[in-house]
Amino acid sequence: MDKREFTVQDFIEPLRKRALWIVLISLICAAAAWLYTVFYITPIYTTRVTMCVFSGNRSGSAVTSSELSNDARLANTYKLLLTSQPVLNAVSEKLDGKVSPETVGSMLSCYVVSDSQLINVYIRSADPYLAVEVGEALFEAAPETLREIARGGEMEAVNHAVLPKSPTTPDVKNNVLVGFLIGLGASCAAFILISLLDTTVWSEESLQRVLPDVPVLGCVPGMNDQASGKRGHGKRR
Repeated sequence: MDKREFTVQDFIEPLRKRALWIVLISLICAAAAWLYTVFYITPIYTTRVTMCVFSGNRSGSAVTSSELSNDARLANTYKLLLTSQPVLNAVSEKLDGKVSPETVGSMLSCYVVSDSQLINVYIRSADPYLAVEVGEALFEAAPETLREIARGGEMEAVNHAVLPKSPTTPDVKNNVLVGFLIGLGASCAAFILISLLDTTVWSEESLQRVLPDVPVLGCVPGMNDQASGKRGHGKRR
């Protein structure tokens, strides 16, 4: 017997017949993702403090490109110093020891803004008020502490920490969408696989696709077909 050749209809038909199940499974997976995200993942809040770095005293009101270039290079150094132990200790002291230096360090992420003299410091915590407290302590302690450490250049705090209104993670909408797509993909793949592995012939059309050169001599009606008087739904032989 020749190997069976699959057509596009072999993949589309099982999805069409089980469309309701596919939608239901996808919605269940989306609901499960929502429940897991809302009740099992701790929300994290993020606030930001912005610092500005100057390589030296400005001789005039105009700023040259050379000075800006020096500021940008110095900003990369200060970015690393912002998470140094002296700065973390100073922030912890500002908070009266409520947060340890190690915990402060784990909450901070520093980034230079597009090779400029600006440094954004992001403070992340499960407690939005604690994130703001740490940000404000850093706002006050970092310039003075770094002035003593670096012994060159100046740093000024620009933007205060603002109380975040909503968590930055987890992304509930994204997780629900991922759950829905996982359910959709898994259910479609499962139903297609089940259909391809099912060698039962359910109709004359499917028999003709499998054995196009063999004529259909008759069919055996199912029990439901006999009771209802319908034809064409039994197994073919």
